[in-house]
Amino acid sequence: MKILIVVCNSHRSSFNHAIAEVVRKIYDKTDNIVYFHDLYEEGFKPILPQKEIDSRTLEKLDIYVKRTCKELIESDVLVFIHPNWWGMPPALMKGWIDRIFRQGVAYKFDALGKAIGLLENKKAYVFNTANTPKEVEEKLYGDPLDNLWKNCILGMCGVTDVERVVFYGVIRSTDEMREKWLLKVQEVLEEEEEI
Repeated sequence: MKILIVVCNSHRSSFNHAIAEVVRKIYDKTDNIVYFHDLYEEGFKPILPQKEIDSRTLEKLDIYVKRTCKELIESDVLVFIHPNWWGMPPALMKGWIDRIFRQGVAYKFDALGKAIGLLENKKAYVFNTANTPKEVEEKLYGDPLDNLWKNCILGMCGVTDVERVVFYGVIRSTDEMREKWLLKVQEVLEEEEEI
């Protein structure tokens, strides 16, 4: 099995990185091939140049983009880990999506302009952190990240098996709470039959 893991948080000691390490260890325990991307550590450049928009083939793309697009296509499991910033992923993650979930890789258009997903038969996990308590978040804002990931990004690209887990109140969390949350991450992933 091939797994693509993407973490996006500028703080190396963040809870997002703790989640990413648990995810990586779980998938590294088996004979899987794991593609791991820490977008800040890699210094990923999120700006989508016009030449990439115009390019309809992978051959003319930046080496990183070309390689990561191939990883996306080949992967059976996709894992995204990031904080909720203003109801969205960090800009760096958004830029990564713009450059990697590209036309011809993640989706195409039919003759009427309807998007056709090209990433079918994949399982996706999205782990988010938020500082706002769950009740406040849902009452004031709804859950824009749920719609973004399940419908606007993954759903449009053909990924229908999406599990999203949110850890609320991270800024006030204790070490004990975080340990329980990391066990939750492990439980969610180990429910997958192949692991």
